[in-house]
Amino acid sequence: MTKDKIKLLLDKYAKGTCSVEERQLLELWFEQQQVINEESFSPQDKGRVWRYIDAKANPESIKKVRMPVYYRWAAAAVVLFCLAIGGYFILQRQTLKDSATELLANEILPGENKAVLTLSDGRQIALTPNNAEATRDQGVVITKNAAGRLQYKIDPNLVTGTGYNTIETPRGGQYEVILPDGSQVTLNAESSLRFAVNMQHQPKRVVELKGEGYFDVTKDPRRPFIVKSDQQEIQVLGTVFNVNTYHSSQKLTTLLEGSVLVNKTQKLRPGQQARVEADRIVVKDVDVNDFVDWKNNSFIFRNENLVSIMERIGRWYNVQYTFKDVDTKKVMFNGEISRYAKVEEVLHLLSVTSKLDFEIKNRTIVISNQ
Repeated sequence: MTKDKIKLLLDKYAKGTCSVEERQLLELWFEQQQVINEESFSPQDKGRVWRYIDAKANPESIKKVRMPVYYRWAAAAVVLFCLAIGGYFILQRQTLKDSATELLANEILPGENKAVLTLSDGRQIALTPNNAEATRDQGVVITKNAAGRLQYKIDPNLVTGTGYNTIETPRGGQYEVILPDGSQVTLNAESSLRFAVNMQHQPKRVVELKGEGYFDVTKDPRRPFIVKSDQQEIQVLGTVFNVNTYHSSQKLTTLLEGSVLVNKTQKLRPGQQARVEADRIVVKDVDVNDFVDWKNNSFIFRNENLVSIMERIGRWYNVQYTFKDVDTKKVMFNGEISRYAKVEEVLHLLSVTSKLDFEIKNRTIVISNQ
């Protein structure tokens, strides 16, 4: 986490206003700091070592008292012993810090708000919580608001050209964006959204989606909002819906509010989901909460197979996975857990509800039968 994010969470924690997810993130960060800042010397030990060093460097500061030879030998032995012990603990502390660095490099953390904005001229801007950079692109001022969302403000006197901007989230990232027309889009991990810079001046508001996005579209009866993806086109006037295009074989559109038209033929009402497979559309009633769980910072598994679950875990925690036993792919699960839980907690939930083992090797999860 960035320093600004840590400072914000610490302040909220002190005021008792942290959400469950924020508290889990803060506690996870605190555990890491305990490893990094682990001290091998107590303050008293450090004081004694420095006094020995000072005495060796400044012998005149020590009152000269003649001692028997054996006392002097004993004192010398004590100094050598302390220096040896000090050197040992310094070496151990460095080893501990090296181990902690390696541990944190392989630490599997939940995803966070991050993305990359590619402007129409090819320039790229990293969108992270501590990046307050503002830029202008063809009359559009791109900034981040107090909530961390990317926001576009258009100066109609400066808008020129027909360029496109693209926002892309990596594995282990998600991002909320406010489009030029005021519509809000939340991108899940490993997703992208492409749209025209001059969207406000076009008869149709067209965006192109890859991956998964949650849309809250601003109503404008004169200019329909259209979401395009491979094998699918969704037309709306103003509504709330989720689109999942991760799989090439099927595209899912889940409607929460309003109405949409899928591929110009199939109209949905709230609580329905359209599954597009090639030129076929299958519509069914669903519990929409199961399909927007990621937007609500949760994993909800409803009779879901392990392959699908591991795909979601892999994207969010930015990890790889492998099935040691092929038959484990068909195991079905039901359950619910926070997306900000440690990956070990998620895997434990899956393990206790099945007869499977989940072993983490570096950043790869190995799945096998018990």
